[in-house]
Amino acid sequence: MRAISLVRQKNLLYLIEQYGSIARLNLALGRPKKDATLSQVKNFAKHHKTNKPREMGVALARSIEEKLNYPPGWMDKEHPEIQPIPENQEDIKSITEEKKATSLKLTVIPLFEIRRRSTDGRFVPFKIGNVQMPDIFIEKSAYPIRAEKAESFYVDELTSSDLVPYGSIVILDKSVRSYTKDGLYLVELNGSVVFRKIISSAKGGFIVQSSSTNSEHIQNLEALKILGFGVFIWVQQAL
Repeated sequence: MRAISLVRQKNLLYLIEQYGSIARLNLALGRPKKDATLSQVKNFAKHHKTNKPREMGVALARSIEEKLNYPPGWMDKEHPEIQPIPENQEDIKSITEEKKATSLKLTVIPLFEIRRRSTDGRFVPFKIGNVQMPDIFIEKSAYPIRAEKAESFYVDELTSSDLVPYGSIVILDKSVRSYTKDGLYLVELNGSVVFRKIISSAKGGFIVQSSSTNSEHIQNLEALKILGFGVFIWVQQAL
């Protein structure tokens, strides 16, 4: 068994834990819900012809990183921060105290979900709670954001795509009400609230994407009412 295969399998186990099941991870990756590939890699199932254990190849590793917005090569590296807490009691005490010190100050951000309204079929936001984000994460990010300007959205099966994977939470800067730069935007389009990626076109106008394979070139954004700009995106993890 190659060492890199063990590393990739360990990171795959972490992703399965994040999403709650292989089926949900498959959906986030744009695969059929019952696709057996990840299960076979997870268990190193033996190939019926070669009798060799199935390992995660380069193509699958890069595809997972791209679909889940991880940097290239993430699946190939050890990540101590996602590994189990060591059994040594002194190490546990040290890690616990460090976590307390870095999580004393939290920013509370309202959490919404975009649901299909039964009366007219439109997608509209409903508040479902709050999320808490450590202030240090906001302060040291590439896009600092003030709490009063932030909103968060949970992405479910109805609104997920390869731009915003199932189970993810998107943090928006709701003060952005017009195109400022290429990126993910929450917009009102044809009466519904949806996520779209907006890219300035070298030929003039804009490219508006609903997924990596579905895009439209338009001359202006008059048909879109921009409600916010996507600042962060991450997947919920059961603690």
